Amino acid sequence: MGKFIDLTGQRFGKLVVTERAPNGAGGNVRWVCHCDCGTEIVVFGNSLKTGITQSCGCSRLIDLTGQRFGKLTVKERGPNNRFGAARWICQCDCGNTTVVDGNSLRRGLSRSCGCAKFKYPADLSGYQFGRLVVIERAANDSHNKARWLCKCDCGQTKIIGRQELLSGTTKSCGCLRSETTAKRHVKHYGRRDTPRLYRIWHHMKERCYSPSCKEFKWYGARGIHMCEVWLNDFAAFRDWALANGYSDELSIDRIDNDGNYEPTNCRWATMKEQCSNRRNSPKYK
Repeated sequence: MGKFIDLTGQRFGKLVVTERAPNGAGGNVRWVCHCDCGTEIVVFGNSLKTGITQSCGCSRLIDLTGQRFGKLTVKERGPNNRFGAARWICQCDCGNTTVVDGNSLRRGLSRSCGCAKFKYPADLSGYQFGRLVVIERAANDSHNKARWLCKCDCGQTKIIGRQELLSGTTKSCGCLRSETTAKRHVKHYGRRDTPRLYRIWHHMKERCYSPSCKEFKWYGARGIHMCEVWLNDFAAFRDWALANGYSDELSIDRIDNDGNYEPTNCRWATMKEQCSNRRNSPKYK
């Protein structure tokens, strides 16, 4: 048996060992560790020393905030479960809040706060389904199936079948689909609406991050980058451009020639203005 080494106080990645824990199976030594994210976990000593475990799992954590699983919308990270696995605070379409394991969400094991198993009464008046609040009973449809007059969060009213409400097929008056479609359009097709702006955005990325770009030596190689908001979102750059004087006759210009591509350091300028702002112009000598 090798000599026992006290790891208390030592750091391994994001983990700091705080104290000895009860041995694991086979008598293997374990340690209580505090992660930089605030979580406390128990880790085998060998896993720490060999570098297999360097965090509580937060380094590879998939952020589920804002994602939707069945009737549940993830709001924020919750406290870990007793095994150290991530849990999430979720808002259910029925209005309840619940805490669910991340694995249960991703595997489809949890799709509501439990209300999906609830048997709704014949009268749905006052119940909420997604963005819809049931106001009163409406006339049956042509197949004699029950329908209800509902008011959407956006203010519109719509008559919807009982089954569509209970199954979650219909969650709004139609505004939710319109918003989702609009976001998808901006993400995938916004570049077609403003092709020149997309080319400008794409070329900025190439100058800053592609060594194969012939202009990289004057930008990325000098440490010039794009702000995270623009780098990962063309729509954000496009919206800034359209709100800050963009026109087809102008080009993007960095006010501080040694600064990054970011809203506070960029403007739309004429070719003459750009030439006077170059590093080899008189004011830089």
